[in-house]
Amino acid sequence: MRNLCKKKGFTLLELICAVAILITALVGLLSSYAGCFNLVQSSTNTSIAVNEAQRIMEEMRRRNLTDIVNEKWQDWVEDEGCNCLNKEKIIVGYLDKTADPLQISVKVSWKEKKRTRNVELVTLLTER
Repeated sequence: MRNLCKKKGFTLLELICAVAILITALVGLLSSYAGCFNLVQSSTNTSIAVNEAQRIMEEMRRRNLTDIVNEKWQDWVEDEGCNCLNKEKIIVGYLDKTADPLQISVKVSWKEKKRTRNVELVTLLTER
């Protein structure tokens, strides 16, 4: 008769513990997914910025030094549609405009999650 009274199954306490463990695991997975998504977005923005800076430098390689220093690069950037990032600024600078080789820096800055991010490429160009 005693064997008939034993019921098999989970107690309420066991079910609550199992659900708590499951929720903890799910929260961990979702937070790591969100972190990966943020990392991918940041990497994408950095790649876009580097590509835009390289595009400007490639355009400079096609020109002579006088044209490079006389060009209004901010206007060229806007005409070519290089401003793809949030609050993006592209600054082209020279160490000495009369030097040969000419040291050129292209700095791309943008806003990402209330932070300013920067990429700067520096190169030397000489007259051919």
